[in-house]
Amino acid sequence: MSDFEEEARKRQAALALLGDHGDGSFEEVSHEDTPLSQRDGLMSEEEVFGEDTLDRADRAQRRAPDDSLAQKSLIRQGVWSDLQKIAPFERINPPSVLQGTVGGQQSVLPGENKQVAFWSGVDAETLPVTITFSPVDVLQKVDELTSFSNKGRPYGIVQFGTRGMLVKAFVDIGRGCQFTVNASEVTLQVACETLFSPTSVGRPFKLAGMLSFYPTTHTAPITRTVVLRNADISVNIGPQIIPPFARGVQVLAAVGGATVGNSPAVRVSFVNANGTLIQAYTYPATVAGLPVLPTGFIPIPNGADVINLFSDAPTSGVVIIYELAF
Repeated sequence: MSDFEEEARKRQAALALLGDHGDGSFEEVSHEDTPLSQRDGLMSEEEVFGEDTLDRADRAQRRAPDDSLAQKSLIRQGVWSDLQKIAPFERINPPSVLQGTVGGQQSVLPGENKQVAFWSGVDAETLPVTITFSPVDVLQKVDELTSFSNKGRPYGIVQFGTRGMLVKAFVDIGRGCQFTVNASEVTLQVACETLFSPTSVGRPFKLAGMLSFYPTTHTAPITRTVVLRNADISVNIGPQIIPPFARGVQVLAAVGGATVGNSPAVRVSFVNANGTLIQAYTYPATVAGLPVLPTGFIPIPNGADVINLFSDAPTSGVVIIYELAF
């Protein structure tokens, strides 16, 4: 609806509020006792007689007739003033929240991604936005859990930012995760990547995403997991690009030809875009065959763009877990 159509609608609503009889006489009427079903389409007195975009434009034209930039500034100040009037009566949600979809769920198959939530406010509404991802399906049986997890790995895609600058992050959903970003625009998608059964689709994952406007704290790290199926890092498998917001990494290597007690050591090299080595770490060999750093994630050094992996014995698969800075 254009501004002029909105103005015409306001004029009609004003006539209805004033009780236009069509003969030039008016009588103020009240619609408080009118059933809601009959009041659809009516506007409140605040909406009818309050200042709107056209009113602000008229006022800006009168105050700065020869300066279009000053006119835009005056209009924006009017919008901000209205937001300030609303702010004392708002608890958490910004006024623009009603124009978005702050939560939803979708069924996705491995290889698919679907949008579940979207909110876009004005710059003045930049605030902490808490993001929640969770699976909807409840798995009760061990055999069902095994079958389900082998079909794919669910993850969430988050786009957020302010003033036209949006960044993207990928996070593991797992059993559910929650974290906070600061933004005036957020889009959530849920997705699933194929794991160990690429030819067997199975039933879809039902995943949910939600936005809320209050910061949260968490103790478990927010992660992004990359699975290299059947990867043998005793030969060159190419560099792995470090995902956005990653600040730490952990590597799990499944033993291939090595026997138990002779598990491979794994070398992780951090390299920049020019191929220059910045830092390296070697996981020691372990009896269990899963070299895991006891102290947690290896910090990713500044300037690193990719990681290279190498093992001194064949491996049958690699899992790379990135810790994200949320």
